[in-house]
Amino acid sequence: KGLSMKMLRFVQEGNVDKIAVGLHNDFAPVMEKKYPIIKEIKKQLITLGAAGSLMTGSGSTVFGIFKSSRKALEAKKEMRKRYPDFFVEIG
Repeated sequence: KGLSMKMLRFVQEGNVDKIAVGLHNDFAPVMEKKYPIIKEIKKQLITLGAAGSLMTGSGSTVFGIFKSSRKALEAKKEMRKRYPDFFVEIG
């Protein structure tokens, strides 16, 4: 509960760096071992400027958190080139 309250405060403050540090998924290591592309995509998002990257739930989605729309759009363009078989979107 403590972490979720902190995360809520970080979101309300718009503190992208602290949100990124707080990202966690206990299931990610298991899925990354079985499907290495998940870890690859997370690393690529960080390389492209994401403050943090995480696999959701059981791995249906991997996302990155960016400090600016410009950086997010640049990353989106590059990810679509590198991974044309994957749907990449910004919400």
